[in-house]
Amino acid sequence: LLDDYSARNRKLPFYNNAIMVIDEHCNVASRNVYDQDNKGWKAVSNALKGRVIHDDDQFNLGIALLSSKSDIPSCHIFVIDTMDVSDFFSLWFNDSLYW
Repeated sequence: LLDDYSARNRKLPFYNNAIMVIDEHCNVASRNVYDQDNKGWKAVSNALKGRVIHDDDQFNLGIALLSSKSDIPSCHIFVIDTMDVSDFFSLWFNDSLYW
């Protein structure tokens, strides 16, 4: 996805400090992002390293793993400057991120 975005002459943002929020929408039968045996979500932070953030360590990238009950499975990934985290979570808690 990052390669496709860049290939269209779009500039990726670069953050000194960011938070990556992964929000899985699923029900019990369709859950798979947070399965204790499946740590595939870590590949997302690795893909960001050097392109959107300096490093994917705990000093440059915070991580929030969220889940919302839904009969329609989907997964949303956000990378947010740490200065915007309170605004993001205010929208998330009020169900204002998804229309």
